[in-house]
Amino acid sequence: VISLSNFYKKPINECIDLLVNEEASLCASDKHCGDQVRQFLGDWGSHVNSWINQEKIPKLIIKYEDLLENPFLHFKSLIKFLRIEAEDDLITEAISNSEFEKLQKKESFEGGFLEKPDHCDKFFRSGKAGEGLKKLNDMQIEKIVKKFSVTLKKFNYLD
Repeated sequence: VISLSNFYKKPINECIDLLVNEEASLCASDKHCGDQVRQFLGDWGSHVNSWINQEKIPKLIIKYEDLLENPFLHFKSLIKFLRIEAEDDLITEAISNSEFEKLQKKESFEGGFLEKPDHCDKFFRSGKAGEGLKKLNDMQIEKIVKKFSVTLKKFNYLD
C-alpha cells in the first residue's frame, strides 16, 4: 500500500480501496491511459492467486522480503530456475549491482527510471520491508487483513 501510494501519488485509503476492489484495473479510463492498455487486476488477493495458481507457465515464487533476508540463496534459485549457468562470483556481482542504494543512485544520476510514472518522485523509494505495519493505522491494517487473510497467511505475512 505504501509503495502503491508513492507510485500513483494517491492517498493511502484510496490505494487500499484499489487493492480490495474486485473490479480494479490499470488504465480504467476510456479516455486516456498514457502508453498502456487497460489491464484487469481484480482485488490484490485474486490477482496474486491468479499467478500463483496458474499451471500453464513455469513459476518461481520469491518474495521481496526473501531477497532482503538471503539474496544469494534466492538469486541462486532464480539462476537455476532460468537454467542459466553462473558461477557464484557472478551471482555475488549481480547482487552487488542490484543493491537498493545503488539502484537509487543510478536512478538519480541518470535522471530517472523508465518504469517510473511522471508524477512519481522516485521509483526506487525506500527498499525496506514492513513499512505498512509502521505507517498504516489499525483500521487500515484490519481492512487489508480481513479481506486477504488467506493469501497473507499463505505467504507467511500472518501467523
